[in-house]
Amino acid sequence: FDMRFLCLCVVALGWITITLASRCPKVMQYNVFEGQGMYMSQPKPEKLDRLGKWLFEQDHDVVSMNECNRWHTGAVDLKTMAPKWGYPYVEFLQTNTGFNIGIISKKPLRRIMASIQGWHHGILHVLTDEGVNIIATHMTPHSLVKVLEECKQVANYVKTVRGPVLVLGDFNAISPLDKKRHEAIGLESQLKVLSRPRVKFMLRGKLDYSPIQTLLDAGLVDTIRADPDEDISTVPTLVKKDKSHAGKMRLDYILANQEYVDKYHPFVHPMKSETLDTLSDHYPVEMHC
Repeated sequence: FDMRFLCLCVVALGWITITLASRCPKVMQYNVFEGQGMYMSQPKPEKLDRLGKWLFEQDHDVVSMNECNRWHTGAVDLKTMAPKWGYPYVEFLQTNTGFNIGIISKKPLRRIMASIQGWHHGILHVLTDEGVNIIATHMTPHSLVKVLEECKQVANYVKTVRGPVLVLGDFNAISPLDKKRHEAIGLESQLKVLSRPRVKFMLRGKLDYSPIQTLLDAGLVDTIRADPDEDISTVPTLVKKDKSHAGKMRLDYILANQEYVDKYHPFVHPMKSETLDTLSDHYPVEMHC
């Protein structure tokens, strides 16, 4: 028996074990637009069924969702619906605004922290069984100054968390990494003539990137990967319900701390398709390796 062959087998087995143990989670963030109509006086469950079918087909490990409106009442309960979509583990944050936050997963989740105090919507922190901290939030839609305040809160909180971290959600803010894209499409000119987008994304007549810059300065990494001329916007879709989505912008993010980046080498990319054109007023983003 060749001992060299045995040694090679042992080394290979060890490599496979390490690889499996540190397998990069496939994560998605999606603002599903006001609970897919379930908040309405006459709910439309067929819209929710369409979302569930699409989620089932994607086969992510963890999905974070904003605007899970009314997904905690009667038959429309995320803890009942998510297993049918292929995600048996659920953590749900009911907010005062009704724009709830939900995290669904194929593997167990442990709730670490959830809060609505001091937030327009809220923040939900869970730990996956692989030791990844998932921190989901939904920044205020009302003003850049208030978004900046919430980003500072997130930045301070992330500094207290040990281990690999993902911070994800609809941040209602634009990234300095997209500045050249904004200049190319004349975004500043598009927004400054409209009152709501001007308040939401501009300061003193200029596009302002300080909210996302605050998160980057706190050590979070934006691993967006795209060609320079590629459309990476997450708004608008063909569901044009929000007047502040007046130009092509990336408002939805999955940011990682350096420990996560070093361990998994991830990248983020918006998801787009004909289905997603009309499923929500945001496009989802996904992170993989």
